[in-house]
Amino acid sequence: MTTSHTRWYKQFWPWVLIALPASAVIASLFTAYLAAHKPDALVADDYYKAGLAINKELAAQRTASQLGITAQARLDAATSMVFIDLHGNFTSPPDTLILRLIHPTLSGQDITLTLLRSSDGHYSATWPLQFGAQSHIRWQTLLTDTDKHWELSTHITLPQQSAWQFTSTLQRDAT
Repeated sequence: MTTSHTRWYKQFWPWVLIALPASAVIASLFTAYLAAHKPDALVADDYYKAGLAINKELAAQRTASQLGITAQARLDAATSMVFIDLHGNFTSPPDTLILRLIHPTLSGQDITLTLLRSSDGHYSATWPLQFGAQSHIRWQTLLTDTDKHWELSTHITLPQQSAWQFTSTLQRDAT
């Protein structure tokens, strides 16, 4: 009786058994690479400072509610312009507004627009987004004056919404 002995590295099953833990090691190294090179944008580095900023935002929303400030925005896709009508009890309306579009997960895709008041009292700016890759995203939008004395907010889904209403968060909560 002759028995043929082949070396272990020439057989199939040892390689299968080696491949399973090896693939786990490779996957863990890839995960470690991603964790080191792509930090999580949702985690604030200084969460205490971020918590203090919430108090300022609440004060700005309270001021907007006290002044009865509301705004209507309209997006004209043909001209790539956004128009805002601002209403409220102002001594004099601001010359400039700041519109922030905040992406729900990626802070690198946040957009800030400066809207200028025209002679007829409307505010306008060039719309930077092309619909396609950014489509069907629910953006948080904040509208403030340049000194951030007051703040209005709403959520919009683009490109489905071409018009939206801004109100103070405190006004929405009261209704």
